[in-house]
Amino acid sequence: MRAAGFTRVIAVVCTEDAGPLPRRDLVELLEQELEMLEALLIRRQRVWSYQCTDHECCPPEGREITDPPRSPRSPPRTSSTAARC
Repeated sequence: MRAAGFTRVIAVVCTEDAGPLPRRDLVELLEQELEMLEALLIRRQRVWSYQCTDHECCPPEGREITDPPRSPRSPPRTSSTAARC
């Protein structure tokens, strides 16, 4: 990525693999090469941060992913907007 001119990255791991933060090795490899702005795990409608250790901000059970509030001017939904990996 650095050869392509990238200097920063946001990593999103979408997996059903077991373990508290699977694919940590991939996240750590990216951190060695680029400035990591954020690294997230998305699994079973929940999100975790690989970087945040504050349990008030990022609880060990992750945060539930919910549909965002809709504006009265929003077009009608044609499919589920919930995150799916």
